[in-house]
Order: sequence, then C-alpha cells, then structure tokens
Amino acid sequence: MKTRKILSVLLTFVLALGVIAIAPVMANAADIHDVCDATELAAALAGPWTDGDIIKLEADITYTDLIFIDGKTITFDLNGKILDVVNASINTYAFTVSNGGQVLLKDPTNGQLNITGTHGLNASGSGKVEVTNVTATSTSTNGCGIITNTASTVITVYGNVSITSGVSASYGVRASNGSQVTVEGTVTVQPGMIYIQVGFQDKTQTQYEATSSNLGYFEYKGTNSLYSTMFG
Repeated sequence: MKTRKILSVLLTFVLALGVIAIAPVMANAADIHDVCDATELAAALAGPWTDGDIIKLEADITYTDLIFIDGKTITFDLNGKILDVVNASINTYAFTVSNGGQVLLKDPTNGQLNITGTHGLNASGSGKVEVTNVTATSTSTNGCGIITNTASTVITVYGNVSITSGVSASYGVRASNGSQVTVEGTVTVQPGMIYIQVGFQDKTQTQYEATSSNLGYFEYKGTNSLYSTMFG
C-alpha cells in the first residue's frame, strides 16, 4: 500500500505597517491510501486515520471481511474500479457505519462500491453513507438490505437494493427515527417479503406519498417519534 500526503495551504492576510503580507498556514494534512488488494485495503481501514483521508483503488478488489466504520470519515476514490464487499457471516451486516461515521464516494459515477452479505448495510449515529449496490442473501427471519434507525442518518444508494433469498419477515429497506434513505435504482424483494419499512410502517412499492418533496422520486414516509423517509 502506498500512502501520499495532501498538504492544504491556507493563506492568511496580515496587515502591518501599511503592508499586506500573505503568510501560508499549513492545515491538517490528509493522506491518499493507494490500495491494490484486500490486504492493503484492510491496512488502510485500520488506520491511523485523519478525517479527509482518501482510499484510492488501483485495482478491482473483492473484500471478504466485515467492514466497521466507527465515528470516522472515509472517502473512496473508486478510480474506475470495483470494490465488492462480500461477507457470508450468518445474521451479520457486511458493512456497518456508526457514531456519526461517514463513507463518501469521490465520484459515484467512476466505479462501484457494492455490498453483499446475509444482511447488507447498517448505518446509525447521524452518519452519512454513499454506496453503489446493496444485496442481502439471508435465509433467516428479518433479513434486511439496509437498516438505519438514527435521526439525521442519510444513506444514498446510487444503484439498486435487493434481497435474493429469505423469509417473509425480510425487508428491502428499514428506516426509522428520522433517518433518510435514497435509492437511485430499484428495490427488489422476493414474493411475500416486505418492500420497505419507514417509521415502523410497512409499505408496498405502490404505497408512496401523493406528492414528493424530492422532484423525480417516489417518496415513502412513516412516523414514530420522527419522520423517516425513503426516496426511490
């Protein structure tokens, strides 16, 4: 793995004796972690980490360990490559973001970050998450593609969410307590499964609001103590 520094220079203006001097002030330096395989990706994720650091893919990578992002901000430069996070652990989310953590894509159109697991993505703690596709393969009760249950947590899926197998209590998306999920593509569940749940209210694909606050999207809204929404 190769790590490179990005130095941010702030210019400050100092007025003294009628002369304006421009003094450079070094801000916190961010790192670019160039990764070529799963081992290098694991090392980059383990840190040490500074918010603003970037993980840049130099090759397609299949990563079979669970990923936990706890309270830190990670930006992926997909660089035209594909990162497949694939984990078969039973009843476990393949990708978890907590405590205000953020997972951002530098350019969502230039590569893919795909998540596949018995359960897909779990985000909480008022964080922000951007991914490409999420697939759940659970054969147990309460399988779930995406779950988020914390106010101000925002998830964007630029592709699709799907459950390929499971039982009737499985969900495509579950959003509650003021969280928000946007799916640019489609949500696909198997017959008898629950399309989405917002604010603990189950919704079918056709049970969207009459008007949407997000032009061009269907809006699904449910309440418990706070409004939760899904756009798709």
